[in-house]
Amino acid sequence: MFMFGEYMLCEYISTMRRKRVPPNAHPVLSETSPVSPEVIEELKRLLISDIIDARHANNVPQTKLHEVSGVVQPCIQRLESGETDPKLTTLIKLLLPLNKTLAVVSLRTKPTV
Repeated sequence: MFMFGEYMLCEYISTMRRKRVPPNAHPVLSETSPVSPEVIEELKRLLISDIIDARHANNVPQTKLHEVSGVVQPCIQRLESGETDPKLTTLIKLLLPLNKTLAVVSLRTKPTV
């Protein structure tokens, strides 16, 4: 999910479609209601899930990710279990060795598939 530009949006929308949530109906986009803690928690869960998937796809154990990222293994374990709210710096340190990054994209843009 963490590639530049439209790819991330396509993956995000694909995830929302699997949950049967149309992109234009996502609660983040609601003009009348504030962003709820539930929405934030769900987006965090998706982000962490994608990090775990990238680590598994590359056959990188937590101990190896610690060695190459500089993030201690207990911190990685807490992040993956959802026990902690990681700093942006920590996320970047974990993503770079997995050949991934974060991108800020508009959720209002519909991707061309």
